[in-house]
Amino acid sequence: MSVVQPASARFLRDNLEVLGFGSAQSALVQVVKELFENALDAVQDAGMIVVRLTTDGDCIEVVCTDTGFGMHVNNIAQLCCGVFASTKTSATFTAGKVGKFGTHVTQGVLGHAWAAIGVGLKAALLYSQQHVDDARGGLKITTTLDSHEVYFSKLLIDADAPADSTSIVQSSQQFAISEEHQPFSGTEVRLHLPCPDSASLADALSTLHAYFVALRYTIGSSLSVELVCDLPTPLHVLHPNSPMNPLDRLLHDHDCNYADIAHVDMDFPGYHVNLVALLQPTPAHGLRAHLYRYVNHVPLLPDASCTITATVFGSGSWKRLGYRCTPAGSTACALHRTSDAPATDDGGCELVVAVDLSATGGPVKYRSLTKTGVDECYASGLRASFAAALDRLRALAPARFTPLAEQRSQRVVAEYVPLIATALVAIATASDVAVDARHLAPGGLLQDVASAADLEARLASKMRQVLAASFEP
Repeated sequence: MSVVQPASARFLRDNLEVLGFGSAQSALVQVVKELFENALDAVQDAGMIVVRLTTDGDCIEVVCTDTGFGMHVNNIAQLCCGVFASTKTSATFTAGKVGKFGTHVTQGVLGHAWAAIGVGLKAALLYSQQHVDDARGGLKITTTLDSHEVYFSKLLIDADAPADSTSIVQSSQQFAISEEHQPFSGTEVRLHLPCPDSASLADALSTLHAYFVALRYTIGSSLSVELVCDLPTPLHVLHPNSPMNPLDRLLHDHDCNYADIAHVDMDFPGYHVNLVALLQPTPAHGLRAHLYRYVNHVPLLPDASCTITATVFGSGSWKRLGYRCTPAGSTACALHRTSDAPATDDGGCELVVAVDLSATGGPVKYRSLTKTGVDECYASGLRASFAAALDRLRALAPARFTPLAEQRSQRVVAEYVPLIATALVAIATASDVAVDARHLAPGGLLQDVASAADLEARLASKMRQVLAASFEP
């Protein structure tokens, strides 16, 4: 099969950096992400995805294998090399495979929401062709729909082909399998990339490690995911299928119960926000925050300009609580008490925040083609969800999460009410004015008051009731 598309292929080849292929380091991260998320769309219940990185001379070979639906041989070239074709599916499947905390999720929602323009895989192939020799170049795909026949294809995009010529060079083979076997389906995709220098490779693997670790809190209990790096810097992340759902894993890893967290689940026009926040003690003094970001139940790569990051680490979220936020990258920040905030002596604490934004009315809107940060159009819903989580955290740690204005009001009550009550008792004791008998009746202010101490306590209690009502928002 061939596809006529040289103009679009040339445009994509000349603008690879806007898709995250500006260097060998970023290209490695983007390729792994693209291949893995394509496999995630295709994998079935009780399925498995394995991503392996191996050294091949001065290159790294990325191999992604899944036990998904497989690909029809007549569609491989168009879907994997047609620049504006998509490998995503909008078919509807039952919930439960992937999903933040196992809620509000279907495979159909996941597939549809990511089905905009599938240019990532094509950009990866074009980048590989620019930097890898012909012998090792090309996108190598092995797939089967039902295991009776296995198809192998090697695909290249010829971006310099004439306008009336093909832009795909394809070689393929077909293998038959004996009928005496357990039927299966799936796909393996291989792609070579130039190996980054040692420092850049370490940075890329660090990014991928964080990405795959974060999957623990989104993938469904029946899905197994593994990342294996057979490189000078070894790396291994394994998420086997588990009886625990994603939320239970989060609670287990942070040694807390559901009653100890703030869980917010809110719908907005065109999208849904699922947010969990929890506190855990740390040896270091002060308060720090750690952020997990997800879109359609898949982790996002680091991006400090993401609207999720801006919401959680922004001054608007913390100023009213008396904190100044100092971001440390896109996933962490330190929270310092402002000069007008009372000091707390609660020791060290880390606030873990996991935010999953799911598109429900169309594709997700991103800040850039790298798909690492979401657009500002989601800001209002994210702010409302995070504000609700902070309000719920107040019940768990009032000294840390009570708004400054209310803390000041509470100090007024605590410091001045006893003084005022004492002064009023002194005035009443020195006064010769007779007491109205109605105050001594049942329900009256002076009922059962037998001493100056009783009167002082009664007055203080009454003032606290009145002030508490006036301080309510």
